[in-house]
Amino acid sequence: MDINCDIKGLKMIKKNILVVTSRFPFPPIGGDKLKNYNLIKLLNNEYNIHFVSLIDRELNEDDLNFCEEYCTSYKVFKKSRFQSVVNLLLYFFNGKPLQVNYYYFNDVQKYINQKLEKCDLIINTLIRTSEYVLRSDKPKFLDMVDSIALNYMRSHDNVKSLLWKIIYSYEIKRLLKYEQMCVSHYSNTFFCE
Repeated sequence: MDINCDIKGLKMIKKNILVVTSRFPFPPIGGDKLKNYNLIKLLNNEYNIHFVSLIDRELNEDDLNFCEEYCTSYKVFKKSRFQSVVNLLLYFFNGKPLQVNYYYFNDVQKYINQKLEKCDLIINTLIRTSEYVLRSDKPKFLDMVDSIALNYMRSHDNVKSLLWKIIYSYEIKRLLKYEQMCVSHYSNTFFCE
C-alpha cells in the first residue's frame, strides 16, 4: 500500500520496503548493527520501512522508540537460543548451512509472506535471513557484509579443535554453494570491508 505525502505542494508516493535483519540494530554498536541502524534511518527518508528482526532478549523502550520513529511497521520475533539450536537439527535433512537453519522459523516465514504482498522491494542483511524471501519475485537486495564461507575457511586453518575443524569443513561447502545461489537469486548483493 502506498502512502501519499504532500511536501510543500509536491506530491510524492513512497514505496514500501521490507527490511529483514537477524540482529536488532539498536543500540547501534558493532559492525552490522551500526550499519543496519544507519541504513534504516537513511531509507526512512524515501521509503515506508516495514521492519522484521529476530531478537533473543526483551525489547526495551529505546528499541521501541527506534522502531516507532523510523519504521512504518515493525515486528520483532523473540527467539531463545534453545529454539535456534533445535533448528540446527534441520542441517542434517535440508542441505542448508547452519547459519541459515539457526535463524529460520516458520512463524517468521508466515509473517514475511504476508508483508511481501504489500512491499515493493526487499533488503535482507546477511545470508541468515535470505531464505525468507529467496523465492520472491520482488526486487531484492542482499547485504552480505562479507562471505561467511571465506571467514570459515580462515577459521578452519587456524582452529586447534578437531571438532571445529570437522564442523567448518562441512559448513564451508554448504556456505559456498548457498552464498553463490543467493547472489544469483537476488537483484543485487552488497559486500563491505
